[in-house]
Amino acid sequence: AVMFHQEVFEMSQQAQAAAQQPLPPEAYSYAEMYQLGNPLAVYRVGYRQSITLGIISLLLAGLFAAVALSGDSSSATILFMVLLTVLCVVGAVYYLVGYPLRYGSWRIYGCTDGFLFLKGSNPIPCRWDQIAFVWQRIVRNYTNGVYTGTTYKYTIQRSDGVQVVITQMFRQGNQLGERVQR
Repeated sequence: AVMFHQEVFEMSQQAQAAAQQPLPPEAYSYAEMYQLGNPLAVYRVGYRQSITLGIISLLLAGLFAAVALSGDSSSATILFMVLLTVLCVVGAVYYLVGYPLRYGSWRIYGCTDGFLFLKGSNPIPCRWDQIAFVWQRIVRNYTNGVYTGTTYKYTIQRSDGVQVVITQMFRQGNQLGERVQR
């Protein structure tokens, strides 16, 4: 019991240390440049789902390749299995390489007076007083009666018509979405 308590305490300390990591210097320079106040948090794109789908695609590619190489099937079946193998490999490459390359530079800096959505090197600042509309769509998902997670989408429109969309793609992005609505 003492060992378990110590492990939980250490995990709690690690989580607090991770939450208190300093923000990158660019967060402070962007916040100053766009008068967004003090940076509080950074929201980055999560890769757990992408990695999971990539691994599943690789496993399916291996399965289809094994069936194609077994030689116990007709030529049409072998051709179909080879096609499925190629499609699964393409999917795996997208999820394991393409997705991180495309979205790896996307992040959102939450600040005291607004936030900055950074798509690569394209900054989209949004001060709280510039927000004209916020639409939200929050869906609790169930499969066969079992809760499987919540998806959310916050669409923020500035008074000049520029829109920013925050989804579950961003780790803890729902926290920023909730803050925007206040």
